[in-house]
Amino acid sequence: GITKFVQKSAMGLLMEKELKHLRDGLQNPARPFVVILGGAKVSDKIGVLKALMERANTILIGGAMANTFLKAEGIPVGASRVESDKV
Repeated sequence: GITKFVQKSAMGLLMEKELKHLRDGLQNPARPFVVILGGAKVSDKIGVLKALMERANTILIGGAMANTFLKAEGIPVGASRVESDKV
C-alpha cells in the first residue's frame, strides 16, 4: 500500500479496535471455531490455510478455490478453474 512510500504511518481508532478483535478472536476463539474461506487461487491463501488448520475446528472452502480441492479429491469439476500444480 501507500504506507511504504511515507516515513511515518498510523491507523485510526476504528482500525485499531478491529485489529484487536481479530487478534483476540484468532488467539482465543470461541469454540467451535469455523472458518469460511473463498477466492480464486489456493496459492494466494495457502499460508493462511496452513495457519488456520492449527486453530480452526472446521474450514469451509468456497469460490473458485474449491475447485482445486474438489479435483484433488477426484470429483469432476468440468471446465472450472483449477490450479493443477496444487492438486
